[in-house]
Amino acid sequence: MIKWKMLPEKHLMAKQKETKVVRASEAQLEEVGSKKHYWYSKPGMTDTERLNYVRVTLPPGEGHDFHYHPMEEVLHILAGSAEQWVGEEKYLLGPGDALHLPKGEIHATFNCGDDLLEFIAVLVPDRVDYEGEMTIEVGAEEPWCSIRDQA
Repeated sequence: MIKWKMLPEKHLMAKQKETKVVRASEAQLEEVGSKKHYWYSKPGMTDTERLNYVRVTLPPGEGHDFHYHPMEEVLHILAGSAEQWVGEEKYLLGPGDALHLPKGEIHATFNCGDDLLEFIAVLVPDRVDYEGEMTIEVGAEEPWCSIRDQA
């Protein structure tokens, strides 16, 4: 049984937030080459202080090279086949699979299939006042730049 730590009701009502429906056509599109990031929630877009929610599509052969985030992340595969690296461990993930990455965990996601890879990423900084980079790239450094060749 899961137990949730709940705040007293007086704290829950302390600050009213605005509910926002984000239709697929309203998602903020960020294109990085042939990769597409569809943002549904992030500070400044919705009334959130920390929640980042993005749907990502990667064509066959494309990927997010080795990197880490100074925040927790959850990945949930919606469609396609992912070659998912967590540190020096490789996993093959498919639709319905999910992965929790602790803050600072080096990882990479590549489309290893013949179809479009689609997944959701949820990132949450542990501090409301976090103002640094969301992603720190390390793919050009060893061992990350050669680890896939050795696998």
